[in-house]
Amino acid sequence: MGGLGKTTLTQLLYKDQRVGGYFDLKGWVYVSVDFDVLQLTKRIIETLSGQQSRGFLELDKLQSILSKSVAGKKVILVLDDVWNEKQSSPRRYYKPLSQC
Repeated sequence: MGGLGKTTLTQLLYKDQRVGGYFDLKGWVYVSVDFDVLQLTKRIIETLSGQQSRGFLELDKLQSILSKSVAGKKVILVLDDVWNEKQSSPRRYYKPLSQC
């Protein structure tokens, strides 16, 4: 439900130094209504690790890179503006990192 201030509240917490100091990696990724899982994964890698992922075209390879980037680290990742009610959820495409 839009307009409740979820993004505003999340931004305040995300920018708070006390919260930020708890995490090794922080990332904020905007998710459009018509998200592309491959592109979304690339943006997550880039925002968390700073690595460029343009050369990789396979989701499995990207997920492996992402898994290695966050292994053993405390991570906060905000997926902002997820409104995808009719299409598949992004969760369907991602394994919990503990299973990678």
